[in-house]
Amino acid sequence: MRIQRTFTFMAVIIAILFLGIGYAAISNVTLNVSGTANVTSSNDDFHVGFVTTHSIGTSNATGAYSTETAATMTVNLDSTKSTGYAIFKVKNSSSSLYAGLSSAILNNFSSENSSYLEITENSFYTNEACTTAFSGSLAPQGEAFLKVTVHLKKVPLNDISNASFKVTVTATPSES
Repeated sequence: MRIQRTFTFMAVIIAILFLGIGYAAISNVTLNVSGTANVTSSNDDFHVGFVTTHSIGTSNATGAYSTETAATMTVNLDSTKSTGYAIFKVKNSSSSLYAGLSSAILNNFSSENSSYLEITENSFYTNEACTTAFSGSLAPQGEAFLKVTVHLKKVPLNDISNASFKVTVTATPSES
């Protein structure tokens, strides 16, 4: 009886050991990876400006590039020449960023001159002849043409000299 009890006790101990080893052999293993990611956004690559080597197309006006971000325009109108314009070339020199282009009349003619003069156009085109309107974003290395037109609404009794206006172009970076 004692041998049988010892044998049963040993069988139970062996069974417990086999069960422990069996469970250890088929148990789950969990692997974890944790970390962080950092991205620095920079406008270092974003460069949009006038093409200063471009010959400005004009009618009853003169135009000049002062820098890549500034240009001037002088319009000379009279009773026979009621409209003058200048066409400026803009380039997105960025290697990967697109540029959304918008133009706005920042300062129109003063109140004393606004009854005689107005800006009738400040639009972008895909070609220098300004026959195809530009829409969307300017691709990297892409070019567009900005046409600014001044119109004489009526001839004044006295000459007008140096009536100033300002058109502002905003280039906004985008990924497409």
